[in-house]
This record gives sequence, structure tokens and C-alpha cells, in this order.
Amino acid sequence: MIFQMEYLSERKEIKKAYKRLKELAVMQDKDPPPKPYPSAKKGLITQSKTSAKDRFQTPSVRRLVNQLKNEKDVLLQDRTGGSANQDNWIDE
Repeated sequence: MIFQMEYLSERKEIKKAYKRLKELAVMQDKDPPPKPYPSAKKGLITQSKTSAKDRFQTPSVRRLVNQLKNEKDVLLQDRTGGSANQDNWIDE
């Protein structure tokens, strides 16, 4: 509990200092400094986006995906290949 209180007080001080730095930057017509504590949600979202993109870029995974696609195509052709145009009725 004490650690949490210390953390919150430190964070509050940092936020006040950042607010003052932003005010000074506005007065001097400069860009404000980066945030000391960016949003945790935004950090998680950017991490998940990069990992999702990187997942299919590695050559071994690409080969595996292509192999699975080819196997699926072969199975679908085997199922419908011979009997696709034939009726299931018995001709007498």
C-alpha cells in the first residue's frame, strides 16, 4: 500500500512538471516534449498490431501457410472432383 502511494505521488509530481514544460513550450512557440507516461492501452494496441503483421512475414510461417492452403485445395478437389457433375440418381 505504501509503495502504491509513493508511486502515485511520484507520478503526480511528474505530471505537474510535464504540465509546466508544456506551458513553457507554448510560450516559446516550440513543440511540447513527449509524455513521460504514455497511455498503457495505446502501448498494448501498437504492440499487438506489430506482432500480428510480423506473424505472417517470416519465411517459415509463409511456407507453412502455403502448404496448408495447397493441402486444403487438394482435399476440396478430391471431394468434388469426380462426382461434381453427376447426379446421385440411379439410371434404370
